[in-house]
Amino acid sequence: MTPRKKTEINSDAAIAATVVKDDAAIAAAAIKNEAVAVAAALLGNDIAHIKEDISEIKASFKDIKTFYLTKDEFSPVRNIVYGMVGLILIAVVGAIVALVVA
Repeated sequence: MTPRKKTEINSDAAIAATVVKDDAAIAAAAIKNEAVAVAAALLGNDIAHIKEDISEIKASFKDIKTFYLTKDEFSPVRNIVYGMVGLILIAVVGAIVALVVA
């Protein structure tokens, strides 16, 4: 084996460093692509769950409409209750006025 010159050794080292650098870049790109694929899968899974939740909320709103009164249906009840409360308050104020006058 013949002794090699210093420049040949440096060029071999530079080539080896370039190969290692290229391999590292390829590995980094592969890791980045894998990370993007995992993130995309997670987002797809999250979107699927969000769609399921939205459909459940829509179903709940349909149920709410059947169990609760609308404003139009509640207004007669409200008028009766307000009228009775008003009569009670007038009676109380009248009694207080009667006590003060007497």
